[in-house]
Amino acid sequence: MSKCLNRTGHAPPIILLWFLTLLWLVFCLYLSWQTGEETSQFSQLVARFLLDLLGKLGLQLDSQQFHAGLRLFAHFGVFFVMGLLASAALLATLAQHRGRTVFGIASISCALIAVLAEIGKLGVPGRHLQWDVSLNVIGALAGVAAVYTIQRLIRSVRR
Repeated sequence: MSKCLNRTGHAPPIILLWFLTLLWLVFCLYLSWQTGEETSQFSQLVARFLLDLLGKLGLQLDSQQFHAGLRLFAHFGVFFVMGLLASAALLATLAQHRGRTVFGIASISCALIAVLAEIGKLGVPGRHLQWDVSLNVIGALAGVAAVYTIQRLIRSVRR
């Protein structure tokens, strides 16, 4: 156990990054593999919460259009976070490897997870394979690209 702790007695960031990545992966699969009724109820709950919040800020939006947009954006957003976390965890773990190799692995892994999450819907009542798998993949790759860009910027500033 002592080998897993750093000098301050805390778990190193790599372990935390992988824990958050796996936790987020479970969340992604949970959302992807809900039944049709469950996913509709969940997204309506989130939409109502956000609409209430926006209403308090003085913004009034059409609830049906907002809900439809939220469902589309959720595919991108959820897998964007997956790409961020997975690429950061891989970068921290494989720091001695070239950045392009790490981000290539992250891109392929995250895109595969995004596609598998969508394919898994085939066995879920009330769900079916949809074109929104492309939003999953684009979101995941955008998350990886964001971490890659940040890492490149940090390296250029340090030089």
